[in-house]
Amino acid sequence: MINVFLSGLTTGAIYAVLVLGVVLVHRFAHAVNFAHGAVATLAAYCAYQALSSDVPYWVAALLAIVVGTAVNSIIGWILTRFFLGADEIVQTMASMGPMLAIVGLVGVLWGQQAKSLELPGIPTTAVRFGDYLVSAVGLVVLGLIAVIILALIVVVRWTRYGVLLRALSDSRAVAAMYGLRVVALERAIWAIGGALATAAGLLIVPQVSLLPQTLTDLLIIGLAAATLGGMASLAGLIAGGFIFGVTVAFTQYFFQLQMNSILALLVAVLVFAFRPEGLFGRASRRPVEFFPQMIESAAGGVRRAPRRTGPGRPSARLAGVVAAGARSVDGQSWFAALRRHSLLGTVAVLAVLVLLAPYLLSTQLIFTLTTVALMAIAIAGQNVLSGLSGMLFLAQGGLMAVGSYASAIMSVRYGLSMVEAIPLGVLAGLLVAVALRAAVFRIGGFYLGMVTLLFSLAVPEVVLAFDSVTGGSAGLFTSGFVLGGSGIVGVEATFWICSGLAIVALTLVTLFKRSHVGLTIRAIRDSRRGAESIGVGPQRPRLVAVAVAGACAGLAGAVSAFQVGVVTPEAFGVLTSIHVLLAAAIGGTESTFVGPLLGALFIVGLPYALGGSGSVSQIAFGVVLIAALALKVAIAKRARAGSAADDTAGEDGVAAPEGVPRPTRGRPDAGILLGS
Repeated sequence: MINVFLSGLTTGAIYAVLVLGVVLVHRFAHAVNFAHGAVATLAAYCAYQALSSDVPYWVAALLAIVVGTAVNSIIGWILTRFFLGADEIVQTMASMGPMLAIVGLVGVLWGQQAKSLELPGIPTTAVRFGDYLVSAVGLVVLGLIAVIILALIVVVRWTRYGVLLRALSDSRAVAAMYGLRVVALERAIWAIGGALATAAGLLIVPQVSLLPQTLTDLLIIGLAAATLGGMASLAGLIAGGFIFGVTVAFTQYFFQLQMNSILALLVAVLVFAFRPEGLFGRASRRPVEFFPQMIESAAGGVRRAPRRTGPGRPSARLAGVVAAGARSVDGQSWFAALRRHSLLGTVAVLAVLVLLAPYLLSTQLIFTLTTVALMAIAIAGQNVLSGLSGMLFLAQGGLMAVGSYASAIMSVRYGLSMVEAIPLGVLAGLLVAVALRAAVFRIGGFYLGMVTLLFSLAVPEVVLAFDSVTGGSAGLFTSGFVLGGSGIVGVEATFWICSGLAIVALTLVTLFKRSHVGLTIRAIRDSRRGAESIGVGPQRPRLVAVAVAGACAGLAGAVSAFQVGVVTPEAFGVLTSIHVLLAAAIGGTESTFVGPLLGALFIVGLPYALGGSGSVSQIAFGVVLIAALALKVAIAKRARAGSAADDTAGEDGVAAPEGVPRPTRGRPDAGILLGS
């Protein structure tokens, strides 16, 4: 039992030291760096390359630290230069750009084969202490991690530099007002974060295989462990890592389970059900913006809505207020009818293009466009979550896997036809999404994003654990696209059917967005307190939004199981969730019809244009994501500046009369390529 306990401490320490740099940047530089694991990976590969050239280990380690520090400093410069003042969710998405680019670069330079990296001079055998055998590598790693953590605590708590950092953490504006060199301090924080990432990579890699994605996956689990203790406290971070590590170790010992992601998800759900701010965190009373005009607490603490008063449904009353406001702003009673006709015209044009495409394009391109149509359905669901409701919900990849496996199992194991199995896949995606949100209904913001991303990481582990049903790593082979027992449908007919489903799904999602429920969800996003003041609680409408997104993901996954003909654990997961979020950002989170199609065309068409090169596509994804989000932030800032100017003067430069509003020249919440 002592060996199991020590193993758990080592695992917890590994997670803590890997996340330490992220928490440091989050607390003192007010940004979330999802590229932290990728930076650690790149530094570890540089050390591996140096050691392969017979360079001494200390020189290789020093080179890795220089690389990690420099790369992380560049990432910090990009985020502070182009995303300063942006919403936290936009900053989080922007940090995913370097993550994708670095993972792709590592794949191009070193390939996808596992590499090994060992600590020199340390025996790989166990060391005997009395009656106990303890891993020598584990003891050394645990000791080095303890030194790093203690040194950081001493610096933060008992040095002048630590005092300056704590002042910066309290308020960036106040720190600048009192003469602190805020930019220099933030750059130093990013550099320290890169050094910590490198140290974590060099300590972790000897115990795991070095692959381009390994440390990023561990980072997600580590962030979930860190949130257990509370992201605002270094002590909470360390305690959360140790608690999670020991829990995993004893669970694996007693139940023989090797499912870290699943255990992390279960532990996170149990903790957040009772402590939404973490075990050692405190509930935040300061509102934090995550989306334009949306206010939500950092830990997502949800208060009970006031008792409903007065006649009529609160959602109907709120929808009436929103609709009246829209009419008063636009001043044209035919605006809503024009938008409806615009939707019909878009559907008609798209239907004609779908009918003609098989006669004009190659078979391979038609197959690719079929995948585009299915991905557009999942992206539309993501836009309901990100754009309409303003939630950082990153489970679309996992929900697509749920829908895909549910329909494939019903078809392969129970003999249901494709027409019967696909609705069950949609239902499975919907129910799992609702259950996931209901399990963590008390959290929001970054914490919700971490739990849902962890769900996408855990689904493949569930698939591998129940291989007798799911087929394990070999996957499940479906009968293909079969309708009415007439045999496998051709590529062209499959394209027509999938495109038709996509058009219908996107139309329904757009109508949902314009419905009373959709207007209610948007109003809650814009002002939760305003909605609560008239008796509308945020949880039920947002749960409806999650259900719609889950149904969209389930439909996309279920149909793709028959379109491709095989379902494997690698088909969907964390990268799928990130790619869907990327596509939503490219097309515009406010768009639920054309935007998802453009985003899907990008994330599916780019690998096709590059000849299927996954690593090169990752690099392109990362670069485009950073550029697109930077453009979005620039447009939003310019729109706000134009709005402020219009509030004080008219187009002729004459000041507006008091009490008379001026029209806004731009939409701060417009998407990158499209608005609403």
